[in-house]
Amino acid sequence: MADVYTLKGDYSKALLNFEKAISLLQKFKEEEVAIAECHAGIAGIYLKLHDIDKVTEHLKLSEKLNNYTRKDHFEGVTELEQLIKTSLLYNQNYQFAFQQTKNRVYLDSAYQAAQTGIAAINFLKNQLALSDGRSRLVNDNYPIFEGFLQTLKAFKEDSTDKKAFEVAEQCKSLQLYEAMKNTKAVTFGQVPPQYLAQEKIFQTELSKYEKQKQQLIEKKVPETDSTYVATEALQLEWKLRTDSLKSEISKHYSDYFGLRYANDNVTLTELQTEILKPKQTLVEYFVGDSSLFAFVVKPNSYQVIEIKKDFPLDNWIKSLRGSMTDSFATKAEVFADISFKLYEKLIKPVKSQLSEEVIIIPDGILGYVPFEALLTQKPEKALRFQSHAYLLREHNISYCFSATLLREMIQKKHRQTPTNSLIAYAPFFDGDTTLFAKAFDDELVSRKDLLPLSNSGEEAVGAAKLMVGQSIIGKNATVQKFLETAQTARILHLATHGKADDKSGDYSYLAFSLVKDSLETALLYVRDLYNMTLNADLVVLSACETGIGKLQRGEGIISLARAFAYAGAKSIVTSLWSVNDKKTKDLMLLFYKNLRKGKSKSEALREAKLSFIAKNDNPNAHPFFWAGFIGIGDMTALK
Repeated sequence: MADVYTLKGDYSKALLNFEKAISLLQKFKEEEVAIAECHAGIAGIYLKLHDIDKVTEHLKLSEKLNNYTRKDHFEGVTELEQLIKTSLLYNQNYQFAFQQTKNRVYLDSAYQAAQTGIAAINFLKNQLALSDGRSRLVNDNYPIFEGFLQTLKAFKEDSTDKKAFEVAEQCKSLQLYEAMKNTKAVTFGQVPPQYLAQEKIFQTELSKYEKQKQQLIEKKVPETDSTYVATEALQLEWKLRTDSLKSEISKHYSDYFGLRYANDNVTLTELQTEILKPKQTLVEYFVGDSSLFAFVVKPNSYQVIEIKKDFPLDNWIKSLRGSMTDSFATKAEVFADISFKLYEKLIKPVKSQLSEEVIIIPDGILGYVPFEALLTQKPEKALRFQSHAYLLREHNISYCFSATLLREMIQKKHRQTPTNSLIAYAPFFDGDTTLFAKAFDDELVSRKDLLPLSNSGEEAVGAAKLMVGQSIIGKNATVQKFLETAQTARILHLATHGKADDKSGDYSYLAFSLVKDSLETALLYVRDLYNMTLNADLVVLSACETGIGKLQRGEGIISLARAFAYAGAKSIVTSLWSVNDKKTKDLMLLFYKNLRKGKSKSEALREAKLSFIAKNDNPNAHPFFWAGFIGIGDMTALK
């Protein structure tokens, strides 16, 4: 009831109910954590009422009841997630106190509170054996990272600005990075299979007993209970066995251990000296609840810019996508208005820092935005798409999931040298697509019923001719054929139907030809790609919605593009929405002509888009036809 009244803004009734809850809970043993939660709730109300002292009073009570008595010492804490929430409230309270008084002591306290929260997150993350649990932990506690960034920004010091970048990078693509790191470790660590099998068994067992112990804690089972004691003993046993195995691996297979277990997010110095090239600028975004942060990194400079979230970001992006995809020809005014507004909010604050080539690291919903289609000025005539002032005209733009993953994709070494320069697949060039059309529910007319893609064959053959490769077309382009041949290609080109699943990213898929009277599936899912090992410098997903999928805060968009990155691709060209078959063929062939000339992948794609705009009259020059394709990862020229 207290929580309900808090949400309603009736703070007097909320406080009464919290006090009543505490009174009732005190009659029972082993309820300290629940009482601690009540005190944290009361502190949250006083924070809204701007009573600094009352907030501090109740947070101290909450910490004591949660058994947090030593600074940054978390071993004895009863409920770590409750401590993280307490740290966030401390941070917000001290930030408010600093804003009111300008007393530096409060700013220092806000910094310490946020640092404690992040340290607690890292401590808890290290206790979790499985990466999906770690990702959810970061996702659920995103506000503490935002609080830390706001505090660091208030210091206005170079050293704290650098720390801010490390904090932002820590939030990005945790699960994908760990998966790629593990694959890299197995590939290059030369560890015998029995060690890898043991490691997997130990981690699975440790994770099982960690979960069981946590469930007992949540059920308030006393530590003296026989079930609790037995579970804790088994957890400790598997932890000791895991640690012992790690020690042995570290001793005999140091390369594997370093790759597998090192906490090596890219540093600002490494990014500037080893990754970025002259005339390159990396812009990494962090989207918080009240602010956006843009980290602008160049080889010789670095800046953090806070952008107040005083505009409806989510609604603007949904409106932009609607104006570029769904009945786009009738929404020219909407596109002109929203794309210019987003430019002013997202790009204009950093525009003076941008160089010729820009690498965008989006965050959250920004992953749905094709930045090159944003307008640098509002057009006089919205329907004249051919002459619009697109950001594309000024900058060569590419993307990645995080700066750390950019490093991984650039430095990736393949297990074997590809024997084919390019393999292009076009399963829908001809043949019967009605057998599994019901598996798709795409409402866009261009792909609604999985009709044959009449231009995909020419696209595949043209790409193969330009890059001296081979094409696999029609009924021959099955999932099995892809699985048999994909790892031999330097460039993979897929001209097919695709579908993003915004509920479960692992169920996004690409469609291949279906073998009649066969049990073989015609769909290649994201989860299938996780088991592949590719040797591709470039994967081109000339299909619908391959770059979008389920949005997870702190993880980006779980998509087919990310799955190909996991499988080993150094770079990906992917789509953000359902695309037009004929126009896509034209754009892709322009792209390969530029690649063949030795241009970088990003410049080849940019020039293809500019040529496409110049060659097409309105409305065929609309961004719907070209802006959906973006480049991700290592966008240097093919060697």
